[in-house]
Amino acid sequence: MHVEREAGHIEEVANRFYTGNRVFDEIVGLSYGMAVLVLDETMHEGRLFLLSLLKDHPVAEVVSTRQSPGDPRKLYIELDNPQDVSIQLSRLRKNLNKRVLIHTYLQELVVRHGEEIVLKLVDNIISDIKRTGSIEFFLLPKGTFASFERKLMAVVDGALEIEVQRLQSGVEYAFTPIRISSPEYHLKPISYAYEQGELKIFPSKTLSPAAVEDLALKLAVDREGVLAWGVTPAKNIPVSEYFIVRELVGSRLAWIGEIFQDMPENFYRKVAEYVYNGYLAVEKKAPTVLRERLKNYVSMLRMLTHPESVAFLGELCSYLGVDLPKEEVGRRIRGMREFFARMYVYAMQYTGEDYSTAVENILETVVGKDIKFSRKAENTYLLEVRDCRLCKEPTLLSPICGEAITDLVRGVTGCVLGAGAELSETECISKGGRRCVFQCHIVKQP
Repeated sequence: MHVEREAGHIEEVANRFYTGNRVFDEIVGLSYGMAVLVLDETMHEGRLFLLSLLKDHPVAEVVSTRQSPGDPRKLYIELDNPQDVSIQLSRLRKNLNKRVLIHTYLQELVVRHGEEIVLKLVDNIISDIKRTGSIEFFLLPKGTFASFERKLMAVVDGALEIEVQRLQSGVEYAFTPIRISSPEYHLKPISYAYEQGELKIFPSKTLSPAAVEDLALKLAVDREGVLAWGVTPAKNIPVSEYFIVRELVGSRLAWIGEIFQDMPENFYRKVAEYVYNGYLAVEKKAPTVLRERLKNYVSMLRMLTHPESVAFLGELCSYLGVDLPKEEVGRRIRGMREFFARMYVYAMQYTGEDYSTAVENILETVVGKDIKFSRKAENTYLLEVRDCRLCKEPTLLSPICGEAITDLVRGVTGCVLGAGAELSETECISKGGRRCVFQCHIVKQP
């Protein structure tokens, strides 16, 4: 087994492609046989970046014959017939002997032949790239062909997204590696500049709030990415964040928009912060089967609905050096209840039609028996809990029935209906009532 691993490592090193820019090569792992998408609004900066990066390599730009001929560094191909394009490129690779190719004609192909035909063509081109062991880059104007861009992102080996910001102080450049870097740099903008004709890369520049927002937008459209543990050790994660981060590991990014359909932008932004801080990374692998985690969701919800457990979590935060005000500890615990309620009903695959069933199920699982959640009017429900564990279990602290049930129902409502919920408790067993009764009003999102 050791010999097999060592042989695999030697093969990986031998297949590695080095640009010659030491900092870039430490951040991005390129190999022969790769097809890399380069996104840039005008394609001009993307082209300059690649030419500067690859200045020590024989590079050829593949362009349409519609461009003015005569530049010996460019290879001209006809785009009238997509099948002929693949044949022309195969001939070029055979004659060029691993020269790096930069393709600049995709946008013209899409306009002339449509997305689906071009995607099939690109798929054939990528197969030929892997067969011949070349390394090639495909330039595409960022955001111009949004649907095609998303589909293309799924078939290439990775991407570099170029960003140019024009400020009063000058121009700032950054590239974002997607699926071709170590987890530490995946989906993070890396600053660069041109100094005396040399490409200088600055990986340690602090990420701005605008960059966090940009990262959140990228995560929101990544349909294939799966969250994994990042490079920051778990022991460095704040205790109030650890349980959420742990449960996100193995989740597909696309699920977040469904679990938090009432506030997807906010939670993608939160995940972006986790990724930037190194708590989480994004990988292309099979996601976790969430139904296998149901037992853990139930355990967490039961712990988070018992007064002694809640008090213990607050003390644990203080012990670990996170001296939070009591109100802030309470707010975070309530947020955790909502989070695990969402994960539970999402794993159970409840839909809007199952809303009442979903509420009754999670409350019977976590809170008590004999639960009835009935609709009384449009957007108005009555919740009755006749056997409430939160009120009946002995405790030295005050029962948290009203607060805990409100959090659970809000979590279910946000995930299943994509709406908010306002609850008011009108009767409680802990206060002498025969049952716990809540009025629930659904608040639709604007």
